[in-house]
Amino acid sequence: MKSEELLKVLKLVLIAALIIAFVAAIFYFSFGYFIIWQGIVWGIITTFLVILVFLLLVLGLYLWIKTIWLKRVLEHYKSKNNKFKSEE
Repeated sequence: MKSEELLKVLKLVLIAALIIAFVAAIFYFSFGYFIIWQGIVWGIITTFLVILVFLLLVLGLYLWIKTIWLKRVLEHYKSKNNKFKSEE
């Protein structure tokens, strides 16, 4: 008796799943291609922008470090120049 009830419930679940799959297939064939392509394009654009932001951040950090380094070197050569001028 229990197995017969289980089979009835299984058949109902299977029929419900097929109906949902059929409706989903209709929506997929009517709207799905556009939604999928929009998702793919959105992913590509987002990835490109994240890479671009990362590269700009690295470039900014590099230029900032280079500026600090050049200021340090400039101070060093200014002190050397002042020493040289004072010796003359």
